[in-house]
Amino acid sequence: MLPVLNIQVYVDVVALLVGKPVERSVFLYDDGPFPGSGMGTPALSSPVGPGQWVRWTMTPIDVQTPVWIDSLTFGCGTVPAPSVTDLPRSDELPGPTPLWARSWEGMIPPVGLTPDTTYPYRMVIGFGEDDGKLVALDGASLAYLPVYHGPQAAEAPVSAAADHPAYSAACHADGIL
Repeated sequence: MLPVLNIQVYVDVVALLVGKPVERSVFLYDDGPFPGSGMGTPALSSPVGPGQWVRWTMTPIDVQTPVWIDSLTFGCGTVPAPSVTDLPRSDELPGPTPLWARSWEGMIPPVGLTPDTTYPYRMVIGFGEDDGKLVALDGASLAYLPVYHGPQAAEAPVSAAADHPAYSAACHADGIL
């Protein structure tokens, strides 16, 4: 089993509030064992393997202004928003987990993706109050590397993904998560 890939999103909220572009205000890092590209930029490309969990977490550089992931979209689908019932509650905070304390996660499908392909995603970031401003971040991606899984991936026949019932011809190029 592959370790969870954590993608940490740092947001300079003050820069966004004064109108600086998202490209100069948002910085993405991952903790993957294989080097990607664009570390520390909004164009981070993180290598992932079949069946791997990916978790996105926000961190504001200005800790007085909340920031959260409003949505993540991959081509033909959106990663579902985290629900209050699925998230742990803090003993110190009554009620549901606040938007800014939530992380998003999903699993890379074990079959059905095109090998050695980069899957871009759009992240919409909210900041300010709960009904605050939204900005879109385009340019980050997940790079699907089936060899990342190790020797077991090499043993599967090349046609196995296309023959799997979960394979979708309409969305295979965009259907991560």
